[in-house]
Amino acid sequence: LLSEFTVVENIMMPNLIAHFNVEKAYNKSLELMKLLGIYEKKDSKPNKLSGGESQRVAIARALINAPEIILADEPTGNLDAQTAETIKGMLFDIAKKFGHTMIIVTHNRSIVEEADTTYQLQDGILNHLLDHIN
Repeated sequence: LLSEFTVVENIMMPNLIAHFNVEKAYNKSLELMKLLGIYEKKDSKPNKLSGGESQRVAIARALINAPEIILADEPTGNLDAQTAETIKGMLFDIAKKFGHTMIIVTHNRSIVEEADTTYQLQDGILNHLLDHIN
């Protein structure tokens, strides 16, 4: 997150870079903050956020342009177990709700066990492990 900007400004940033309408970007940011439970933090700077709140801001920023594929690198890596579980649930719920494909790089066993398809990178080789389509 960019430390000199507020939460809402951080989330809006991809839309602003793409020259979207500022009001639409702001309103979409507010919707995402409500969805992710961080609306009350909209005017806060990143240094005032917890780890879980920071992750939710990053998720909202990733979603703002409605991508088909979301790449998440260790989204729960620096979080306590309870917050990691919350973030994991949000990621999977969002993927299902909006039809996104999510590629998650993780060491978190809980994420691996819930993923539809699992690959493992070992010694520079990507191996298909499992499909657990629900």
